[in-house]
Amino acid sequence: MAWVRGSAGELHDKARRGDLHREIARKRWELLREPSTGPEFVAWKNSLEALLSDLVAAGLAHVDVLVEYKLPLTSKRVDAVLCGTSPDIRDPVYVLVELKQWSDILRAEGDRVYLFRSSEARLHPLKQLDQYREYLVDQVSMVADHVHGFAYLHNASRALGDRLRSLHPGSPSQLFTQSEQGALRRALRGLIDPDPSSRTDAAEAADDLLNVKAVPAPTLLRSVSKDLRRRDLFVLLDEQRVAYDLVMRAVERARTARQQTVVIIVGGPGSGKSAIALSLLSELTKTGHGAYHATGSKSFTNTLRRYISAGTGRSEKVFKFFFDFSDARPKQLDVLICDEAHRIRRESTNNGGSRNSRRRLQVEELIDAALVTVFLLDEHQAVRPNEQGKVSRIEHAARAADCRVEKVHLEGQFRYGGSRAYDTWVLRLLGLAAARPARWSASHSVDGGFWSAQRAVPRRWKPGSRSRRGFAAAPTDSPLGSVGRGTPRPGSRGAWFSRRT
Repeated sequence: MAWVRGSAGELHDKARRGDLHREIARKRWELLREPSTGPEFVAWKNSLEALLSDLVAAGLAHVDVLVEYKLPLTSKRVDAVLCGTSPDIRDPVYVLVELKQWSDILRAEGDRVYLFRSSEARLHPLKQLDQYREYLVDQVSMVADHVHGFAYLHNASRALGDRLRSLHPGSPSQLFTQSEQGALRRALRGLIDPDPSSRTDAAEAADDLLNVKAVPAPTLLRSVSKDLRRRDLFVLLDEQRVAYDLVMRAVERARTARQQTVVIIVGGPGSGKSAIALSLLSELTKTGHGAYHATGSKSFTNTLRRYISAGTGRSEKVFKFFFDFSDARPKQLDVLICDEAHRIRRESTNNGGSRNSRRRLQVEELIDAALVTVFLLDEHQAVRPNEQGKVSRIEHAARAADCRVEKVHLEGQFRYGGSRAYDTWVLRLLGLAAARPARWSASHSVDGGFWSAQRAVPRRWKPGSRSRRGFAAAPTDSPLGSVGRGTPRPGSRGAWFSRRT
């Protein structure tokens, strides 16, 4: 998706009349319901007009330009994408352009650049483009040999350009400054056919990019599968294996009969939901299926990205957020694994993609995005008031979409030393079970070796309270450290909690 689209000549005329930046601002409001700031107006007005002027001067007024192009399945946007055909064999050509108003920098440290007007670090523009290009190729394999990256610092001197280029000498992207307009125009003409008769082909190239089905490229799937196999994953037991097999059978039905299926896997903390999710992702990527893992938790998703990719950065592209699929095409993916699905919001809103202007429910978007959507949830774990991931709501949305629905309840417990008694005691204490709360007794310790202790509840837990007493429980092989500080002893495997009495 792009906020504004048109030929370079058409957009150049709008920019000269002062209309282009206003059109972009209107589109931003339409999609995000967010007003544009003064600096954004200035950037759109000055930077885009500089780029479009160079395109027209280079004889490339017929090139299709996508302004604020949203990368597939993410909120990230590229300032502009130039769409045309190659001068020789008329293959599609896409040039990702990042525009910077920088005239100088304070300092540069590796991939970080610091400006005089801000102490905040910025990513080096060549590194930024290299990552955008890699991401696009990983999501849309058809463009693999046709994507290029240009950074244009239209206020900068050649000296600044040389300084920035020296920090990334091996970058496949190119960087140009104000004093290098001639080199920029020659480079563009070398990549894009300057013949005006190629206008139709340029528009078709833009259509192809905007309408392409984004699925993980085979090279990305191999990388993810390799990273997952390196990790110590899980042996699935009983209901876990049933859930895994249900999903794999649904994937096979989708392949042979194009039948859309929703699989709902319900289990409490420590029942193995995420173990199932990662095992499925490992097998699906190994067999070449277009699969993604998504959550509604920033901390959880970022932890998985670090753990699985081990710093390589590539495998993390399949770990996404629920809102990333608000603009996905129907049945775009083979499988979408929604972990911690109890954190599904009513509607999708994020800081970079489109706001859900059609008022669709987020659960409907997730179901619509894949042939097989897997929801793993614990209805007792909703964190915020607007989280609406309930089995009944998911099932209702699935049946409304004419999907086959499969449900599995996980009964096993793989935390708290595997203690079912402790798990039940907690549920009763918090009012999440039918039975009333009960005092902890020696009989509870049979299956998990737990003991109980009474401690003062930390004052910071309840500002203004005068009386605090609480209860905590932990395995006997890992006693609590200082309950008053609210943390178990470092390295302990125990779980604990407290309540006011």
